[in-house]
Amino acid sequence: MMRSKVLEIVVFLMDNVQDFDSWLTDADDISATLQDMGYSESDIGSAYEWLASRLHDQGERQFTGFTQVPAMRRVLSDIEKRFWTHEAHSFLLKLIHSNLVDNEQLETVIDRSALFGSRTVTLERVQGVAASVLFRDLEELEELMDGDSDDSSPMIH
Repeated sequence: MMRSKVLEIVVFLMDNVQDFDSWLTDADDISATLQDMGYSESDIGSAYEWLASRLHDQGERQFTGFTQVPAMRRVLSDIEKRFWTHEAHSFLLKLIHSNLVDNEQLETVIDRSALFGSRTVTLERVQGVAASVLFRDLEELEELMDGDSDDSSPMIH
């Protein structure tokens, strides 16, 4: 679940870093804080690298000449909310509000989170699924699915 840890770091950075300049100037302090929280240098570096590449890609897209259409955001239905723990739903909202997922990725995370295993979508599951979607890591998703194989009643979405 290495990618889940990287995603946790990315979310932490998005929550705690106010602007790009402070991210650059405070990188050592932030990294030390993350190491104190138990994250490895490798995971921290991967999170920084992913964020930097994403910021670079977004900068290139802004100058493509196409108008930006405001993103439509899907919300969980009342029925879906019954199957999501508060922590899992809060994490999903963080991904949305931090613009870490686009509409297609959001729908994929919701669908994959609900497709397998126990009926309850937990924080651990949504983190693993989101990491597999964002980092395009199918191995992460397969590991997560294998961990849920003890429950034979899949949730219908």
